[in-house]
Amino acid sequence: MFLRGIVRFVSDSRPIMFQPDKFTTDVLTGEIGFVQAQFLWFVLLAILAYLLLARHKLGNHIFMVGGNQKAAIAVGINARRVKIICFIISALCATIAGIVSAVRVSSITPTAGVGLELQAIAASVVGGLSLYGGRGTTIGIFLGATLLYTIQDVLLLTRAPGYYLDMFVGAIIVIAVVMNHWVARRS
Repeated sequence: MFLRGIVRFVSDSRPIMFQPDKFTTDVLTGEIGFVQAQFLWFVLLAILAYLLLARHKLGNHIFMVGGNQKAAIAVGINARRVKIICFIISALCATIAGIVSAVRVSSITPTAGVGLELQAIAASVVGGLSLYGGRGTTIGIFLGATLLYTIQDVLLLTRAPGYYLDMFVGAIIVIAVVMNHWVARRS
């Protein structure tokens, strides 16, 4: 929030327009056949996340720290380092998303991305990620995000008011918390 405040101060809360070159626009936001490049970037990042989480030692460490940090430390995993790596990966993915978004609309808006944190949580939980940690799949999160944004597109196409999406995301998070709590109590 501190950095957001600095960006708003420096930009005077006004969007900064720019015109990216054609190659950058084509690579990041163009069309390949009938598929948008943004979707292909999303699929590529999902595949890389799957390979990291399911096929690499770091993925096991991430699940272990997320599921039971004390047990992870007891078996010799540096939980602090794993968390820092996760924050770096998260920042890298957010940076890629921000660049693609900025190129798509040819502007940088200081308020872009505000509130997307809850949508990311909702997409993850819809995809089966446990709020208590240690459980979830990349394909589930991919499908959850796809479903959430498909519903968003339907709401936009039907010209529903913008707060409908907020209500939907909020309801999903509340239902997910209840379901996660219920599943945790039963197991």
